[in-house]
Amino acid sequence: MKRTIFLIILLTAGYFIWADDYVSTLIHSQVLFEDRGNNPVVVTDDKGWVDVGKADLADFFRTAASSGDSMRKWRVVVSYLDENRTGQTTLQIRLRGEGFTTLFTLPWNHLNSVPVEEVSNWYMADRMNPQNAIGVCSARLITPPGTINPGKIYRITLESWDFTRVEENKTYSYNDTLLASSRLLQPQGQQQIHTVEKAPLKGDDPYSPAKAEEFALEFVEASLYGDLPAFYRALDNEIHSLSDGLKHSKFIINPPEGVSSVWSMEDYKRDYEYRLYDYDEYAALFPEWFDADREWTPDRRCFLFVGNQPREGSFPFFRQEELLVFMVRRQDTGWKVIARPQI
Repeated sequence: MKRTIFLIILLTAGYFIWADDYVSTLIHSQVLFEDRGNNPVVVTDDKGWVDVGKADLADFFRTAASSGDSMRKWRVVVSYLDENRTGQTTLQIRLRGEGFTTLFTLPWNHLNSVPVEEVSNWYMADRMNPQNAIGVCSARLITPPGTINPGKIYRITLESWDFTRVEENKTYSYNDTLLASSRLLQPQGQQQIHTVEKAPLKGDDPYSPAKAEEFALEFVEASLYGDLPAFYRALDNEIHSLSDGLKHSKFIINPPEGVSSVWSMEDYKRDYEYRLYDYDEYAALFPEWFDADREWTPDRRCFLFVGNQPREGSFPFFRQEELLVFMVRRQDTGWKVIARPQI
C-alpha cells in the first residue's frame, strides 16, 4: 500500500486540484517599451539581462492587493523577433525596484525569424512590498548553448487583471502552474505514510551519494532563484520521463520562474523535507521503471531526489514544486539532472 500511494502521488497527483471559477477582467495596461523609430531592444543569450528602461508602476501598485473574492495578477505581452534558427528559445522580462522583483517568462518559441506576440506566465500582484513605484524593466533571451543570434524586442506591455470568484466548483480542473507536480500529500485522517529520514552522507568519492545530494541542492537553488544559466547547465542534453522512459530534449523543460528575493536556500532547507533515494530504495518502490520493454531504465549511479514535502507548520513558498523531484547521475561532464517524473 505504501508503494502504491507513493507511486500514484509521485507521478500523477499534480495534474488536478480543487478549484474555483473566476471571471477575469483587465483593469490596467501600460506600455513599458515601444520601438517608435526602428530601434528595437536587442538581446542575446551571452549578454544576460539588458535594461529596457524605467517605469512608474504607481497605478499597478494601487490595485495590487487581492481580496477575499478576487485575485490580482500581472502579466506582460511582448512583440519580438528571434533570429535564432537552431532550436527553441524563450524570453524573460523582469521588473525590479526597491522592495519588489517580478519575473515573467514567455512560452518557448518555435517560429524563429518570424515576428510574434506572446503573453507571459501570471504573477501574483500581492507578493510585493514596494518602497516606491519606480521600477527598472529588463529582458534576457534564453537560447540553446553556442547560439549567438539576437532577439529584437519591439513592444512590452504590462497588464493587471482581476480574477473575481463567481461560484465554487468542487470538481477537478487542470492546474497549469503545477504541471507534473509530485507533492507527497498525506491522506486525510491517516497517519503519515512516508517519513523522510536522512542518513548522514559521507565520502569524497565523486560518485558518492554525498556528491549527488550536493549537486541536487545546487539545482534546487538555481530553480529557487530563477538562475537560468545554472538551471540549464545542470540538465543533461536528454531528459527522460520516469513514467514511460522516453527521452526528450532538455529545452522542452520550462524554465524556472524563481521566487521573491525574500526566500533563500536556508528557508528551503528549514521549511521542506528532502531526501536522496539510492538505487535499491527506488527500485523497490518503482519496479516498473525496470521493465524490459522500456527504452531506458536507471542504473546504480542514478539517485532520486525528492524535496517537495513541506515540514509540519512551515510555509510552502516554492511555487514550482514539480522542479523539486528529479533523478541525477554522474555523467562524463559531471553531475546532471537526467530524469523527471513526467515530461
